[in-house]
Formats: sequence, structure tokens, C-alpha cells
Amino acid sequence: MKDLFSNSVGFNTCCIEVSSHTQIIKLYYHLHDNPVQHLWQEAHGALGKLKTNLSSGLTTDEILNLLNIHCKAVNIPTYTNNITQEDLNRLHHQFVLSEKNQHWLQINHLIHLFEDKINSSVFSSLDYSFSFYNDNKINFDIKEEYKLFLGSDAIWGGLTLGYNTLGKDWITIPKNNDNDTDLAIQSKINSETYLSFSAEEPFPMYREQKFYQWAKRSNDINVPLNNLNSLSYGRYTLGFLIITDDFLNFHDNASDWYVPNHRCKFEWNRSMLGANVTVNNISFFNSDLFYSQLIKHSKLDSIINV
Repeated sequence: MKDLFSNSVGFNTCCIEVSSHTQIIKLYYHLHDNPVQHLWQEAHGALGKLKTNLSSGLTTDEILNLLNIHCKAVNIPTYTNNITQEDLNRLHHQFVLSEKNQHWLQINHLIHLFEDKINSSVFSSLDYSFSFYNDNKINFDIKEEYKLFLGSDAIWGGLTLGYNTLGKDWITIPKNNDNDTDLAIQSKINSETYLSFSAEEPFPMYREQKFYQWAKRSNDINVPLNNLNSLSYGRYTLGFLIITDDFLNFHDNASDWYVPNHRCKFEWNRSMLGANVTVNNISFFNSDLFYSQLIKHSKLDSIINV
């Protein structure tokens, strides 16, 4: 049974070390055995410096303040607390047409953080997701066959490939009430990595259900439902968080960590992770950690030969 958790290329486990507002945290992930993850792992193997993007845990006021600082730097109007989704759509289109300096890149990231605050549920204040990347500029082409590994469900502890594309995909457009002017399907694999610490969907394939309903009633946008490779709906799966003993030291009921949207996850987000987070290091190795933790937490070790 352990063989199910080995990888055909590279390593099956990674450790992402982050500095939070309280301490250094080591997050261990079981890596999915798919070609996107293999190439992402290769991209992180090249020399470069790790850069951490701003966290979703920032408040609306903090995001607005940072957005206005960068707007002033590129000589465009600033915004008030009454900023709307339409304002953000127009600003994003300016970004697509702009020279991609560091201020505009930060504006783009802050737009997406603001959109999540505006359009998400009551759980948006509990979202402490973040992303990071290696600045080595390594990238690989996404092949059509790789789209088999797209997934759309939000999973607390999920590890996915960062979008890192100048434009919006089909996940973002309906959520932000936008048109397809800035549509850009992801075509490259690089080191950008998204760590999800957000609320989870109420049931599997929830986003697909809502997207399909939206697409069928959208007369002004040509949604390629007849060509799902062209649609490329979702983000690429890299791995899943391993519930190690560090999590049990925070909340000692192992089963609770496997329950979607359990309170312990949101309390850990705020108390341990926080919005002020920096990725220090990522390392890869082979282990039975994911397998052994699953067996222990499911209490199967007494009835199967481990």
C-alpha cells in the first residue's frame, strides 16, 4: 500500500518553511505524482531567491492603503473605501496594457486580493492563503494532456501551481462579473506556488456547478463549453498538506483536521499563520510521512499490515 504514495519522478514530499507573526512553521506536503508537479519541482531545483507575495489575510483597509501607495507611484488616481468591482476590472485592464514594473505587478496582486474580499462569503475574513516563487525565471510549456490535472475545489491545505499569467481565467471572470477582454489561459509552468488556507467548498464540484449555470445564461460571452481543453477550468494540483504532530499540538483531535471547514483550521490560520508570512525555504525528499499519518489518524494501524 505504501507504493501508492511514491512518485515516479523526483521526490514525494516537500517541506515549506515559513516565518509567521509568531514563529517559524514547517509545512509538510505530499506531492501529487503528475507531470505538472514534476516540472514545478524541477523549477524549484534551479538556483534563485524565494519571493513571497502578500497574504489574503490582510484586511480590506490594509489592501486599500497598499493599493493607493502603488497607484500614486505610477501616477494614476487613488481609491476610497467605496471601491467597486467595476473599478477593479478597469484597473486590471490598465495593468494588462501597462509596462510591467514592480508597482504595476503589486497593483495586479492587490486587485486580486481585493476581489476576494468583495466577492467571497463571510469566510473571506478567515482566508490566509498566500503564494511564493523562485525568481530564477525557469518555465515550461503546459501540454494539452496536463489539463487532466486541473482541479477547482478550494481545499484547506491544498498546494497548487500559481496562476502567474497576465490576464484572467475562467474561474475569475464570472466571480468578478467581468467580460473576456483580459482572458488569458495559463500556458506555462514555473515555480510560483499557491498555498491554500481558505474556506472549503460546501460540496465537491461546487464551482463547476455554479460556473456551468453562469455560462449557460451568459449571452454576451462565448464560453467554450464544447472544448474543455480550451476552457482549462481550474488550477493545477501539486500536493496536499500533511497533518503532522505540530498541528495536533495546537488542536489534539486528529479527526477534526480532516473535516471540511472545521473551526480548528480557521483558529490555526489566525493564531499561528497570520497575514505577515514569509517563505524562507523549500526542500524536497522521499518519505512515508503522508502514509504513516493517514494510517495513524484513521486508526487503521491495528487492522492492516503497515
